[in-house]
Amino acid sequence: MRETGIVAGRCTCGAQLYEDSLFCHRCGKPQRELTPVEESHEPPPLPQQPLYVPDPSMRPVPVSDVGFGDRNALRTAMLAAAITTLLMTVRLPLDAFFKIVWLLSAGFLAVYLYQKRTGQPVTLRTGVRLGWLTGLFCFMILLVLMVASAVAVWNSAAFAEELRRQLQASAQPGVDIEDLMRFIESPTGMGVMMLSILVVAFLFFTGLPMLGGALGAKVLEKE
Repeated sequence: MRETGIVAGRCTCGAQLYEDSLFCHRCGKPQRELTPVEESHEPPPLPQQPLYVPDPSMRPVPVSDVGFGDRNALRTAMLAAAITTLLMTVRLPLDAFFKIVWLLSAGFLAVYLYQKRTGQPVTLRTGVRLGWLTGLFCFMILLVLMVASAVAVWNSAAFAEELRRQLQASAQPGVDIEDLMRFIESPTGMGVMMLSILVVAFLFFTGLPMLGGALGAKVLEKE
């Protein structure tokens, strides 16, 4: 009768072997053929990196897309418009000539400030857009001053007399000046004249800065 955990097999050295023994506990002789474990040569899996999802609010605005959505463009245009408006209020000899110079310089100044602020090269298209924004802000600032001054002098006798004198000097033969004056002094005539002045002023205040912005983009592109 065999003991628990011991089998009837014996080692060549005569020692009684235990069940499932791999080696003899006396002499250490292997009791069965060992199969070597195959080593895996596959590289260990790399740790997964979290997927980076860019924040849409941090997307840089392309320099060719400047407009009302570009804060740098708006701030630059406002600053250039404020400086230009201040210069235009100064009375100088050849005042009309210098107003044209200031408006051209407004677009050039906006392009220069924008390039310094963003560090990006300004294209011709960008220069035109910056000039238009600057001219728009100039027009909005001076519009308030123009409306206030127009209301103040519209009903004055001096304004009516000066307007009558200019109409008489430029009117064609057969034109009734008094009928024309009555139309101009009426609400309809006043609205037509104010609208005409605003349209001409808008084109004047936006067109010249656009040319200045295009010129600034070309000049700064060569630097």
